[in-house]
Amino acid sequence: MKNKEPVSCSSAVRALSRQTFPVLSLKGEVNQETLFSLEELAHSEVFNVKSDWSDNITSLRQLAVQKPHVISEAFIFQHFTTLRLVDRNINEVDRGLLKFTNLQELSLTGNCLTSVVGAHLPKSLTVLQLFANKFADLKELTISPPPNLQHLGVGYTQLTDLSSY
Repeated sequence: MKNKEPVSCSSAVRALSRQTFPVLSLKGEVNQETLFSLEELAHSEVFNVKSDWSDNITSLRQLAVQKPHVISEAFIFQHFTTLRLVDRNINEVDRGLLKFTNLQELSLTGNCLTSVVGAHLPKSLTVLQLFANKFADLKELTISPPPNLQHLGVGYTQLTDLSSY
């Protein structure tokens, strides 16, 4: 399902996080009553939200219920190793992705990208899927690519010549 307005990667992740982790909107100290409420919430319809955008959702949800005090924005960014932001109308890979310090696999398939700045990608990235986007060259990506990148998927794009890469 595509958004009406183009968005950045960071905006797409924030929107998915709000849908997937309503528990994280709880403010203040976590006491026994709140913990009991969280455990009830874990078995309710709230957690039946689509979570195919990362393999790490289930474990993070469990941690949010079992140990809510350890969940912080920084912890969440470090927790993710996979992100699938497919068909999200993303038009920009912004510096916000650098916060995902352990991200290994990123799929941005089916978006509106015309370029990808390599310096905006986490250094831990090993797999990058860019299928079905709108870029015609990889210049911005190849200037400073993630050093551990092992796989780059670029099918169904407007690329015509890969010989210079």
